[in-house]
Amino acid sequence: MKEEIKRWIGLAKDDFKSAEINFNNKRYYVCVFLSQQSAEKILKAVLISKTGKLIKTHDLFFIARKVDAPENILKMCEKLNNVYLDARYGDVGGKLPSKKFNMKNSIELLKHAEEILKWSKQNI
Repeated sequence: MKEEIKRWIGLAKDDFKSAEINFNNKRYYVCVFLSQQSAEKILKAVLISKTGKLIKTHDLFFIARKVDAPENILKMCEKLNNVYLDARYGDVGGKLPSKKFNMKNSIELLKHAEEILKWSKQNI
């Protein structure tokens, strides 16, 4: 396996672990952001393994389509895409990121990231 792919996998795993830690510490907006980041990085590893190229984008749905991800993974990517900006910036939707996310929506997005990680590891 190419070093570049290993590096993206390592980054994805680190972000996922940090997302779990932030979930457990009730820092839900950080959990959501890192869940998206974890999914993005592992999908980039899949993309590199399948095409040999990296595309610089944060659009999980776009990357997942490029690697022929199944419909359930595409739907999870779409949900994580939808919260990417909300978790980062306070000027989207009128609320601070720390006020937008709670245990319920954070655990759902964390589980989506976990499923994307599992699928991606099987497809590298």
